[in-house]
Amino acid sequence: MIKLFISLPGTSSHRIYTESKSPGTVFHFVNFDGEQLSVPMQPSSDDTFIPNFISENQIPKEATKRVYHTILEKTIAHLQAKPNEKIVISRVKHEPKVEEPLQLFSKLKALYPGACVYLFTHPAVGTWLGATPEFLVSAHENEVQSISMAGTRKSGHELSFTTKEEVEQQLVTDYILNIFQSEQGLRDIQLSAPALQQAGNLFHFKSEFKAHKNSDFDIMAFAKKLHPTPAVGGLPKIASMDFIKKHEGYDRSYYAGYFGLETEKETKLFVNIRCMQLFENATVLYAGGGITQDSDVQDEWDETEAKFETMGKALSEFKAE
Repeated sequence: MIKLFISLPGTSSHRIYTESKSPGTVFHFVNFDGEQLSVPMQPSSDDTFIPNFISENQIPKEATKRVYHTILEKTIAHLQAKPNEKIVISRVKHEPKVEEPLQLFSKLKALYPGACVYLFTHPAVGTWLGATPEFLVSAHENEVQSISMAGTRKSGHELSFTTKEEVEQQLVTDYILNIFQSEQGLRDIQLSAPALQQAGNLFHFKSEFKAHKNSDFDIMAFAKKLHPTPAVGGLPKIASMDFIKKHEGYDRSYYAGYFGLETEKETKLFVNIRCMQLFENATVLYAGGGITQDSDVQDEWDETEAKFETMGKALSEFKAE
């Protein structure tokens, strides 16, 4: 079975899609390395869900706190004297298996109405579920939009942001702005000042981009230029991705990739963060943080713990029933 349940930000309802032979609507699911699965989809009223599971031997290894601290220390040392560079280091957390994915999807919808909540299953990728607060890029009529989002504080501590988080977000903003400005298919680019954005139990800095597009603008090609932004990869892009693959210790797969529906009239692509992967006998949560020369290893560990709470809250309420 190939099935998609998706609830867009700001909506209480959700849509159901199944595989189609017609290419009118396409669901794109792109992994961190940029490999793209594109599935023609059609609306469905069938609310049954049978998950696909990939092999248990593909479950990524969970790093201990000590191991993660060591990776962070290597990253910070690598970034010393490099004030304009950043690398996102992530880790996974193992949880018990999910018996009813659809009920968990409904929990996430109720908890995070401002997020894009999705549940997707496909034989080639298994089953993924998430509630992401971040979109990569969207195109509607003649307008293109994107955001830069970085820096993290738990709710109640949003006034404790430091220069480190401001620099981290500015690196993301500058990177995206440069791609907007170098894209010949865009004009009249606008950029908002950074502002605090709440996402579940967390606050982030966010800036918004808007531009008008020409008729030959290709949003999927543009998304490939953007991905991975420094919000999930690093800066410079190629060097940071090489560092991640060498030191992070596991395959991110579709975590920190992107996904979304493309139609003739509108396309909106979301960054696949605040997500989990469902296996037959386990659940894997993913979270990461942006590392700069000014990072503190304990703070970075605490940040990933806070990000795990987004999915963990839904899991704990789900298990309590």
